[in-house]
Amino acid sequence: MFRLEASDFGAIAYKFANFSFEHDLEFDQLTKQISELLNQTLNEFHSDKPTLGFGPIAWHRVWWSYDQDGYLNLTCLAPECSTDEILAAHISGEYPEVQNMNRLIAQRRRTRLEYVCQERVTELYQLNGRAR
Repeated sequence: MFRLEASDFGAIAYKFANFSFEHDLEFDQLTKQISELLNQTLNEFHSDKPTLGFGPIAWHRVWWSYDQDGYLNLTCLAPECSTDEILAAHISGEYPEVQNMNRLIAQRRRTRLEYVCQERVTELYQLNGRAR
């Protein structure tokens, strides 16, 4: 006599639904924390000296690399400037309040902003037990 094993597909679906809900909730909380952290970092840089152009550097270059899929809801403005030379030219032409912008200055400020953002996101991951 053969015995057929029965599966409760409702229970299986329930387990997947719970995993998905918990995962989605955790992902949502983490993206909000990262977004707040990155915007706070930019605000600190910008409030120190608005004429240094950290806002446009983030909006036209740095945030594009952090938020490629749009999950962080960072302000990414067009055009996306793929090089520091294009970034410097765009900022010089569109943001008159930013003083003395050239490729080298844009590169230095961009790398400084990126470094601080990466350090803070790493700290956040470590606080949440996600460090590898």
